[in-house]
Amino acid sequence: MLLAWKRWLRPEQSELLTRLLRERRLNITIAKMWRPYASLSDALEMALNPDVDFEWLLALRDRQILHFKTNPSLVPDYFTGFVDDFLCTAIKRPNISAEMLDRLCDGFARKLSDKVGRVAFESQNIEVLKWAIGKGLAPTSEQLKEYYSYPME
Repeated sequence: MLLAWKRWLRPEQSELLTRLLRERRLNITIAKMWRPYASLSDALEMALNPDVDFEWLLALRDRQILHFKTNPSLVPDYFTGFVDDFLCTAIKRPNISAEMLDRLCDGFARKLSDKVGRVAFESQNIEVLKWAIGKGLAPTSEQLKEYYSYPME
């Protein structure tokens, strides 16, 4: 398996990278250990670009779930951190829909964190807000104060 170089992470390459990731011919490092290689945070950053296909996020999720299943010695908190960072990035993606977020959550059998809720309620995307409420997430008290400070028409 080949480690991905940072310079390969280009939106115009997303279909090829997705295919290589799914075929397990390409790997993304979990941590930012080696400068020239792409880390998971680099891959997630690329996912924010609207020109990058949604399949890229699904392939990243599947690859990381496989990584955690095949390496049970990894600390469970690390997986929790991955899920939080992953979903927070997905929520920030332009034009993300509730259906897309549900598809991304399929691989995670855990309660969503307050961090995910906080990011969701900062979104201007009404679908994200409805999705967050449907998942039982709640805004922070500061976010509620901000909502109530808007003038009512």
